[in-house]
Amino acid sequence: MRSSKFWKPSRVLAIFAALTLGILAWSLHRSAVYQVCTDAQTYEPSDKGGEPPQDIPNFFDCFTAAIDANHDLVTALGTIMIAIFTGTLWWSTSGLLRVSNEQEGAIRKSAQEATRSATAMEGVAAAVAVSAQTGKEIAAQQKLVSEMQLRAYLSVVIGAAAYQDRPGNIRFSGAPLLVNNSPTPAFKITYVTAAAVLPVPLPPNFDWPTPKNESRGEDMIGPHQNRVLSVVLDDFVDDNEVSDIKVGRGKALYVWGTITYEDAFKNSRRTDFCHLLTWLPNGNVWGVYIPNRNNTT
Repeated sequence: MRSSKFWKPSRVLAIFAALTLGILAWSLHRSAVYQVCTDAQTYEPSDKGGEPPQDIPNFFDCFTAAIDANHDLVTALGTIMIAIFTGTLWWSTSGLLRVSNEQEGAIRKSAQEATRSATAMEGVAAAVAVSAQTGKEIAAQQKLVSEMQLRAYLSVVIGAAAYQDRPGNIRFSGAPLLVNNSPTPAFKITYVTAAAVLPVPLPPNFDWPTPKNESRGEDMIGPHQNRVLSVVLDDFVDDNEVSDIKVGRGKALYVWGTITYEDAFKNSRRTDFCHLLTWLPNGNVWGVYIPNRNNTT
């Protein structure tokens, strides 16, 4: 590294210039013209007055005379100097060109690295965006799952029932149980119910009458609590039909209705129910859930 720094173009040019001038001076000093000139300018001491003797020749004049007499040599050495200067200039220019090429390569490499870095950052940004979107979707899904796990679910299960007893002024009626199966309360509960003696089995595509017995219900049903709904037939039936209705022979007692409420997340919910009720010989109630009529939202 030290030797490469030593041989700089300017230093090489100075060395060759000094050598060339040294050769020129030595050649002129050895020339015949220079010798004659210096001999002619040497004076002997004089005893007479006048100018003092000159013991030192006028070298400048002698060198000038020698240069005039040896102009071919001077021209040749000048040409060599020009060639050396040109070569040194070419050397310096080549070095600058090489450095420029190296810088260009470094700049190109830096640009490529910057491009790769930008591409990588775009990929990171895209990944971050995807990750953020995925995070939002996961959060939304977790929120939905949490609500589904915690929200109030009101269901209506088969409960007690009473058959007709005209002397006791008792009509056919059902007492289904409204149950909150969740760890959070249900609010603003309203229910609409109906009861009727209908055929067994029901005709296909039976058109269920719209319930008319609407009740405000409860402001709130707590977690895992229940309420008894009372659904009573509008009128008495023929006493001769009571036995058949009790066992579901040709016709039976049906109770149905709709429950609306609000869960803890302020979402409106709905539960539909429909039960067929009969009595066993021992007096216990035997109920059946009518298909596609017991739903919840």
